[in-house]
This record gives sequence, C-alpha cells and structure tokens, in this order.
Amino acid sequence: KRKDLYRMLARYKKFPLYSSWSALLNTASAMLPVLLLGYFFTPKIVGYYALGHRVLATPMGVIGGSVAQAFFPRAAEARRSGNLDKITFELFQQLLTIGLIPILLIAIVAPELFSIIFGHRWVEAGVYAQWLCLWIIFQFISSPISTIITVLEKQRLGLMYNISLFSGRIIALIIGGILQNPLLAIKLLGLVGAIMYFIYGVLLLNLAKVKRAKVVRAVITIVLKSVPFILVPTMGIYMKFSSITNITL
Repeated sequence: KRKDLYRMLARYKKFPLYSSWSALLNTASAMLPVLLLGYFFTPKIVGYYALGHRVLATPMGVIGGSVAQAFFPRAAEARRSGNLDKITFELFQQLLTIGLIPILLIAIVAPELFSIIFGHRWVEAGVYAQWLCLWIIFQFISSPISTIITVLEKQRLGLMYNISLFSGRIIALIIGGILQNPLLAIKLLGLVGAIMYFIYGVLLLNLAKVKRAKVVRAVITIVLKSVPFILVPTMGIYMKFSSITNITL
C-alpha cells in the first residue's frame, strides 16, 4: 500500500542520505593516494606504492569482503536475538588470528621479501609496504565488522568516519608532497590509516557492546601465540637474503 511505502521510505531514509555518500567517499579515499602521489612525485613512486599496497591489500580484501558478506545476515539476526556482542567478538578474534602473522611477517622483512620475489629494484616498494602494514591489519579487522553500522542503522556515524578518513589522507599526502619527501608521505598515510581504522574498530566493538577486557585479553593471547610462527620464517628469509647478497657480491 502507498502509506506503507511512504512509511518504509521514512524508516530507511538513512540509506540514501548517508550510505551513498559514505560509499562515494570510501571509493574516493582509496583512489586518493595514487592521484596525489602522481601529482607530487614521479610515476616510479606511484609504482612503488601501488605494488606495496596491492601485495598487502588484495588478499586481505578478498578475505575481508567474503567474511563481511557472510557476517551481515548473521549480525542482523543476532541483533534481534540479543547476541550481537558474542558473534562480533568471535569474528574479531578470527580476523586477528588470520591476519596478524602474515602482516607482521611482511612488516619485518618486506624489503628483503620484495627483493627476492620482484627483484632488487623493487626494494623501495617493500619499504613502503612496511609503513602500510598497520593500516592494512586494522582495516582488515574493522571492515567486515563495519556491517553492524548498517545493522544498527548508524549510517550517519559511518559517513562522519569516512569524511575524517578522507580528510586525514589528503592532509598526509599534501604534507609529504609539499616537502617533496615521498617516504614521509607514505609514512603519514600509513599512520593516518592505522589510527583511523584502530579508532573505527574500537568504535564498532563498542557499538556491539563487546567488553574491552575481553578484547584486550584476546589480543594479548593471539599475539603471544603468533610469536613462534613469525620468528622462524623471519630468520629463514633473512638467511636466504644474506645468501643471495653474498652470491651477488
């Protein structure tokens, strides 16, 4: 009926008013680094950033996108049944467990790893990747959980976050560009992304009413369990890199 149609339009008006602009800003924010790095620096710098970011973001994005699609209907049902905090916390633990070890490995040995896989001239891309790692891991954890913004109908909050992220990235890249320091631009970009996605993750867990003490205990436990799996491959990569370097010399 027409009155029901009008009622539903009023009930869900936040979707076109906020979510569409939020999605637009999110897409623009993802494209921003390539555009501004290309404006301030050479195509070589853009290539370093693009490779470093793609190696980190592509696998994480595929996994995160699939998890988000599966989590959304579960979160909607959990809100009705009153256990949204439980499934959100479980997803947080799973994402941290999956993403922590590969990201930390790359953060430690990225230049050497890029040199072995892509060749010595791509070492700089590995350095860039090191500075993007914190941003990527926090994004990997936060993005799938962010579907609760829609479930809880907090689209305005999501829009405010995307505005802040977009603005922070512009400022970071402009500072690096004005100073003509590409590494500084990447460092600031990674720092802004890490801080913003960390805040976003905390905010999402608070919205789901997950207790902070549980989160802290889970983080400490997962980090401690990951240490052996990080140290052994790291030592192997450094040994291999040292052997290749000696042969080259």
